[in-house]
Amino acid sequence: MSTLLIVDDNVTARHMMKTLLQSDAYTLVFAHDGQTALEHAARVVPDLILLDVMMPDMDGFEVCRRLRATQMLAEVPIIMVTALDDRESRIKGIIVGADDFITKPVDPVELRARVHTITRLNRYRRLMGERLKFERVTELSPNGILIVNASSTILMANPTFLKMVRMPEAEPISGQVVHRFFEPEERYRYTDAVNSVLSDPEHIEHFETVWLRNDGSRFPVELDIGYIEWDNAPAIQMVVRDISERVQLEAMAIENERLRRIVCCRQCGARSEYTLAHTIKTCLYLADSNDTEQRAMYLKVAQDEIDRISHILRQLLDLYRPHEGAETQIDANALIERMLILTGNVFAQNGIRVEKQLQPELGQFLGRPTR
Repeated sequence: MSTLLIVDDNVTARHMMKTLLQSDAYTLVFAHDGQTALEHAARVVPDLILLDVMMPDMDGFEVCRRLRATQMLAEVPIIMVTALDDRESRIKGIIVGADDFITKPVDPVELRARVHTITRLNRYRRLMGERLKFERVTELSPNGILIVNASSTILMANPTFLKMVRMPEAEPISGQVVHRFFEPEERYRYTDAVNSVLSDPEHIEHFETVWLRNDGSRFPVELDIGYIEWDNAPAIQMVVRDISERVQLEAMAIENERLRRIVCCRQCGARSEYTLAHTIKTCLYLADSNDTEQRAMYLKVAQDEIDRISHILRQLLDLYRPHEGAETQIDANALIERMLILTGNVFAQNGIRVEKQLQPELGQFLGRPTR
């Protein structure tokens, strides 16, 4: 809806203008003298001013000159309504900044036609001005910026976005569907975000996903999706950030932390194994006693320490899983035999006799011999 400021010292003339222009398309504001006109104009910043020339104290020419000297009102269209039909008055009006003239008595059809045309052109001029300012700002943005209509058609993209998705300069981006940049299984997230934003213009959607460049390569992005009006229609403004470097740094940090834990576990494990081995050796030595109860106690402590070593080794193996070598069939009984050979001397030196009863049904299992 356009706002019209009607300036005339004559009450009858103001009522006539109200009768001719009163409709759903216009909001009418009235002023009865030049000073009031300047105050109302600064307050509402109208889309068009209908300015009577012949007024006391401050005539229409002076009002027009002051309006043009005010930065926020300098671009507002002004139609001068005058009973003066001479060439000199029109030239004077043009000099002080009038855009058009209507001669009294006013022709209703002519008045409505001119008001309609000028307000439409002024609205278009304002839209174009805002768009140009928007495009200048987005040209310098380090992020990709897209304007997309409610049907997912791209209306505008800044240079950063074109470079980000590797679009050739010769290929126009306007008119293409934004879905082309989403992985097929990720398109629903964009649709849900758009529906949310269109239903609540104050809301902003934010999420991370993977996009497809024009050459088919993929890269991670962070998206901010919000509401904007474009050409007097609801649209979507999308800010696109390439987060490839951040994702790589996060992956490196995770890998560094994994390696740090491996080193830490190995160091701690080595210290623990030495301490535990010493404890086991001591317990086995003390277990060489005629006191059955004391022997059982020391053997129990040794068994607990062996269990602790086993637990530490399992933790180390979980952290470090070598990739070399495929899984092969391992004979369970052969493995037990091998372990008894490796540990038999320790038990023998401490007077412990180990008996074995291997079960043929244990069979084989898949594993890596190096583990």
